[in-house]
Amino acid sequence: MADIKQLYEKKHLYVWVNSNKNSVSSTINNFNSSSNSNLSFLFSKNIHIIPDTVKDVACSLLNKNLSRPVLSENINDINELIKTKHFCSAANLCQKLLVNIYNNCEKFENDSVLVFKLLDIYAIRFQLLMALKEYTILIDEISPFVDLDIPPLYASFYHDLRTIELEDCSLVPFSLRLCHAEYLKYSSNPWDCIPRINKLESNVRKTIEFLKNKNEMESSIDDWNKRLVTVELMKARTLYFLKQTRLSFETYNYLLSNIKEDNLKKEILQMLTRLAIVVGDEKTMEKYIKELNPQSGATQYYLHKCLRAIFNGNYSYAQEQLQNISRTNDTDPTVINNLAVSLLYNGNPSESIEIIKKYKEIPTEVMFANIHTLFELISTNSEEEKQFLFSKWVDKLPDGYNIQEMKLLQPK
Repeated sequence: MADIKQLYEKKHLYVWVNSNKNSVSSTINNFNSSSNSNLSFLFSKNIHIIPDTVKDVACSLLNKNLSRPVLSENINDINELIKTKHFCSAANLCQKLLVNIYNNCEKFENDSVLVFKLLDIYAIRFQLLMALKEYTILIDEISPFVDLDIPPLYASFYHDLRTIELEDCSLVPFSLRLCHAEYLKYSSNPWDCIPRINKLESNVRKTIEFLKNKNEMESSIDDWNKRLVTVELMKARTLYFLKQTRLSFETYNYLLSNIKEDNLKKEILQMLTRLAIVVGDEKTMEKYIKELNPQSGATQYYLHKCLRAIFNGNYSYAQEQLQNISRTNDTDPTVINNLAVSLLYNGNPSESIEIIKKYKEIPTEVMFANIHTLFELISTNSEEEKQFLFSKWVDKLPDGYNIQEMKLLQPK
């Protein structure tokens, strides 16, 4: 969790060059520093409590009362909850911390520590809302953050931080800027996110140039180059979300030719392979699979053969490849789930169910959904059977699981 000391210890991460202004100091000097109304959005009372739907459904369907981690209301406990994928509890702890600050804060004018702390909690909260797919709540809570470059969000606005060392630093965490750019794709005007992402990308590039001109350490510039890649990946992902497949392809290909990190290259190649399958481009799919295979282990090699078979509608061959993998790797959810799907398409729904039932790890959300669908396909109306997987694993499920995607809340 960020502390105001990080402004000094990791100063380069808070440097920010805003394309709308020539310098931070000139904007601040022209700003009425006595007014705190510009920060009123940080003190909104409209912070929602997120229901623990896994716990609620366990109670209603199975008559079980699940226990949850009991932690003190400490900002550092958020990380512990995130590590164990209790995203709902973590988001609600953010809510409690924000409300506690509001209730105990008589005055926030010129309080740099308080503003820094609030921005950090909000950044974590918004990321958690995205992870939980609570997009309506996210839009409601983040919309008041209209402009992240107003003077009170810069270090130089505050007398205690007004030093040469911090004169180009913003108090806004970069993760908050990412959420602020991407969330609009879930709004009623999803295309509004593209100009905002482009602006973020432009400002990151300007910040990199600024650091180079200041002769900052190479490691500091590398950190910002990684941030630039994060923004470009977000753009590619968003373009795909907006059904702009060609532009998404181009962005991923640009990234592929410009990054050096092997694992990231592999992830992008896998994404490009999936995109080629979606658009039905066999030649392009083969090209990316050939690039992937020398970098892949045995599991990925057989998965690529499986993808090729599925593309051609050869589910028997896909099943054969997946069974080869599952003999030595029965813990990979992608392998097990694709094997279950292949068995289904080969006319073996009962075997498909057994494959998922025997899975030894906590199943993914899609596996819960698939077993529900499979039981429906074999003409059983037994709710007990449909809920078998949930009943088996419910005590180990973190509250970050999405009940709707698991098909546990079905319309009557």
